[in-house]
Amino acid sequence: MVSGRTGIDGAILHGFRPSYGQFLHHCNSLIVHLVGIVSGIRAQVNEIFRGHFTG
Repeated sequence: MVSGRTGIDGAILHGFRPSYGQFLHHCNSLIVHLVGIVSGIRAQVNEIFRGHFTG
């Protein structure tokens, strides 16, 4: 999260012209982060359902 914030600050300092590679890197890390959150939530939901159905 901190690296993303500093990346935004760097873009502001560089006149809103971040390199394409940096942009792709930030998008990639954001997607990986979101996928991790979603998979974690799905795992929790599966545990809840398993607990309900198995008693």
